[in-house]
Amino acid sequence: MSFNVCQHAHLKKQYTKKNKEDVAEYTKLLAKQMEEVKEKYQKQNAKTHRLSLRR
Repeated sequence: MSFNVCQHAHLKKQYTKKNKEDVAEYTKLLAKQMEEVKEKYQKQNAKTHRLSLRR
């Protein structure tokens, strides 16, 4: 096995690892954003519900 083949394999592993880490980080970010949106919607819905009960 030549040096270039080993180097290519090593670089491929590095890229794959970094890619997986980036995907995991992005997934966490999306989950956090979705949770914030859900929370905001629930607060807005609760406020609307309270206002409709007063009528």
